[in-house]
Amino acid sequence: MPPWVLDARPKRRAVLSASVALLGGSLLGACGVTSAAPTPSAPITELTVSMDLPGGGGARELALIDAYFQEHFSSTHRSLRVTSLIGPATSGANGIPAAPATAIETVVAGTGADVLSGTGYQFPAFLEQNLLLPVSAQIGAADIDLTDFDAGHLHVLNEPPGGLYGLPAYDAPDVVLVNLSLLQSLGMSVPASDWTADSAETLWQQAAGVHGSTRLWGMVVNVQEYFLHLFGGHLMNADGTLCLLDQAPVLQAANWLLALYQSGVVNVDTSGGTASVLSGQAPFGMSSARNLSTVVTTMAASGTEWDLLPMPLFPNNARYTYNNGDWYGINALSTKPAAAVWDLFEFIVTDPGFARFMFSVTLVPPNRQSLWDAWVQTVSAVAPILAQKPIQYYVQAMAYGVCNRRFHTHPYECDNILQQWIIRMFLGTVSPDLALREATQAINALQTT
Repeated sequence: MPPWVLDARPKRRAVLSASVALLGGSLLGACGVTSAAPTPSAPITELTVSMDLPGGGGARELALIDAYFQEHFSSTHRSLRVTSLIGPATSGANGIPAAPATAIETVVAGTGADVLSGTGYQFPAFLEQNLLLPVSAQIGAADIDLTDFDAGHLHVLNEPPGGLYGLPAYDAPDVVLVNLSLLQSLGMSVPASDWTADSAETLWQQAAGVHGSTRLWGMVVNVQEYFLHLFGGHLMNADGTLCLLDQAPVLQAANWLLALYQSGVVNVDTSGGTASVLSGQAPFGMSSARNLSTVVTTMAASGTEWDLLPMPLFPNNARYTYNNGDWYGINALSTKPAAAVWDLFEFIVTDPGFARFMFSVTLVPPNRQSLWDAWVQTVSAVAPILAQKPIQYYVQAMAYGVCNRRFHTHPYECDNILQQWIIRMFLGTVSPDLALREATQAINALQTT
């Protein structure tokens, strides 16, 4: 369990107050004073929510979250009790079996959590099988301020004509994680934050190669999302009905990245570069804000110095990244009272106290723009090393982050097509032009079925 989680445990004052209340009752009884008969309580409705716990959270974190629900949600919703279940990012962590509550098959079977969470990649598949309820009408009735949420993230969760089928759980843009100890061992230093693609390429080339007995990459990038946008390209059009992989900006980016990969300078990884930087395989790597707790604990355990940088500037004076944020939605197959499930959903996505609590337990970023300052303050307090790091780069990245929804129709099939052609391209069995053209044709064929 991350060390800062201990700070999130219920305060002694609350325990003491409960003890005093119990003691007072005993004393009253001893003095012959009896209290009135308790009022029969309403039947308890049990609700469940799948929670995403970045950084390997487990049973102890879930217990803290359940305690928070009991104190701050059930105290005002006395007939409701909430149990949190492990979410998609940490399935199988700390001895907890992979959570069926977030598996589509289990939701289809009618045994999923009442409030679901998932990744942007999973979202279209949930929609395709009608597993999420539209929430736009309730959002309007509750007067939830949608302007406080990231517009790109909301776009991902919007499916006309039904409108929104969820709200962001948190935003998690990528920045560049730097293994400072490794970089310094190479006789190099961290570049200025205004570094460009050209200067970055020079640094990556300098760092890459065999050093002693170690083979290093200069940089590790998230191939599926990052390179598509480097020169202004896009995976799909605005309404997600047409694949644009065969367009010139994507081909330009593919040729640029492929040349760096083939020369041993940049490695590509579908999960980003965090693991490679942590293990000392590269000094630079794309790293999502959702991985911050893993970075803090791993670097502390190894004694490795580290730093952060914004993504480099590309020729059109833009920085490109990817927002790895998750979402919450209401399970369309839930058999619990609709009003009760909505109350829980609304609490999770809008209560600022719950957001701040999750900052302290997992270091997970906020789901609303107005909470970024509170996030910086909270995580810097519970993990003091972060007060010495430029974590504001995560905040700044929200201005240029891409929350890219891959595919509306046949999401898994289309993603497999994309992966297969990208792999063939990087293996050198097909040219980038052919790979992107064939992938585009195959994906577009599925968009019409």
